[in-house]
Amino acid sequence: MYETEPRTRIQELANEIARNTAIVSDYLVAHNLAQPSFDIDGPVDMTFELPEVERARIASIAASTELQDLLQGPIACLRPAINATSLEAIYRYNIAMQVPIDGREISFHDLAIKCNMYEPNLRRILRYAILYHRVFCERRAGYVTHSAASLLLAKDPVMYDTLGMMYDESWQAFARVGFLSSRVEDSIVPLTIANENRHATQCRGMTAKSLTKR
Repeated sequence: MYETEPRTRIQELANEIARNTAIVSDYLVAHNLAQPSFDIDGPVDMTFELPEVERARIASIAASTELQDLLQGPIACLRPAINATSLEAIYRYNIAMQVPIDGREISFHDLAIKCNMYEPNLRRILRYAILYHRVFCERRAGYVTHSAASLLLAKDPVMYDTLGMMYDESWQAFARVGFLSSRVEDSIVPLTIANENRHATQCRGMTAKSLTKR
């Protein structure tokens, strides 16, 4: 494989990514295993039992993350790493369960009816999830199909419940931890109080009711 002599950090990272992804790809080809894909039939678990292949996979992820951060610059690093609104809505409205699991597509209009949601809000939520989380696909404008990630939510109750625990429960408390940390000395108490506060506080602004079909 051709590699340029690294002269900068970003070139060094690019070469490292190329070397390590080649190890992973060659292993998959040699053992007739599926290549990584976001498609509905893509592999779900990309970990490897063979230590050198697993090390190459982890090294590729670390190098690609650093390369992305370097190419975006420090301002991007200061922005929120995730906006979980779309994933929370996918859980709250059981959206994954309403999309056909056999690969057929469904229109935003029909999906909004099934989920009892206002169609423009559904479009915004799912298009964000498609772009930033690889959850669902829109191969034809106005129509939704499953991706590997959304199909997993539809078929695996444990993954669905895990999504709910993370984004409908824990995520709601995260924003309050910093505020409470300056007022409570115990390192565990702020998160506990934040979670209790999350359940006791009425949501302001956009509520679940405003997302539902009008």
